[in-house]
Amino acid sequence: MKNKKGFTLSEMLVVIAIIAIIAVIAVPSIIVVNKNINKRMLSSKKEHIITAAELYGADNPDIFNGKTEVKVYVSELIQNNYLDSEATSSDDECNKIEDESYKIEEGCVVNPVDKVSMNDSWVLLKQAAVGVVGEFGADTSPEDDGILTAIVCEKLENGTFVGKDINGNSCNCSNITSGLIDACLISGGSDVNNYLKYDDVMWRVMGIYNVQQLENPQITDLSAKMINDDNVEIVIN
Repeated sequence: MKNKKGFTLSEMLVVIAIIAIIAVIAVPSIIVVNKNINKRMLSSKKEHIITAAELYGADNPDIFNGKTEVKVYVSELIQNNYLDSEATSSDDECNKIEDESYKIEEGCVVNPVDKVSMNDSWVLLKQAAVGVVGEFGADTSPEDDGILTAIVCEKLENGTFVGKDINGNSCNCSNITSGLIDACLISGGSDVNNYLKYDDVMWRVMGIYNVQQLENPQITDLSAKMINDDNVEIVIN
């Protein structure tokens, strides 16, 4: 009868080392893939929320009350049965929300990226010739958003970005802040194109604008408008 020979210690160590190397390579990739999937899910969810808000506005024109645009919150859409809640009011996700006034008994819609309630997110509804048009306006801006706007302005100043006003004249942020123009449209320069990395996503910078504050239209903010490959737009103040 032949003796059955198992793995030697050296062979076991080699196998363990190979498995460890594969894990080191694969795990970060899986994390990145999952993060990108969640971001795409969030983009799709925003589109669904916009559609629900537009339907709500079309069915309830009195919410405009003589105005041409109005904010509609996710919590309002849930309460009026235009959106289904994804978690109950007692779930942890529904309790992770900055403004507790948007906690409702019906539950909440959950952000797939950070697993928090989206009830305090809103859609800006505008009355248009084709009906009611919505724009998602609740992208939470991190504390360094002002830095990003400053970076765009710096790139305009040093020529990395090329800015043109509506008349085709060269412009930068100083033209806007001085009140000479309202917007400076941006294209790539000779060295690089007009892209910035933000939140691990490459965004194309479309321009610098004077944007009216919704709460106080008499006040404007210098804002950078960006769009990604999924046609998701954000405005950085």
